Amino acid sequence: MSGRRFRYDNDTLCREVFNWSLNPEYGLGKHPDYVTSVKAARRINPMKDTVISEMLYDMFCLIHSFDWAESGDTDALVAPPAGYIGNCNSQDRNI
Repeated sequence: MSGRRFRYDNDTLCREVFNWSLNPEYGLGKHPDYVTSVKAARRINPMKDTVISEMLYDMFCLIHSFDWAESGDTDALVAPPAGYIGNCNSQDRNI
């Protein structure tokens, strides 16, 4: 179950700020959904500054991802990045 930590408040605030046209879940990298969402955030421009509007959208996406991770809604099939140390417990280190 996603959204337990913040009760979806982050997602709701993102939609309010961006006129209910963006969801804070764009993924990573050069994925087409990410590129489309960033362009939309800049176009909507709720902060009247395109760079700050994009940073605000990125922050909403970061909080959204943190919320999912904290609630245990993660993709277990994705391998951790090289050098990942987990939650710093000695049995969880992957160095």
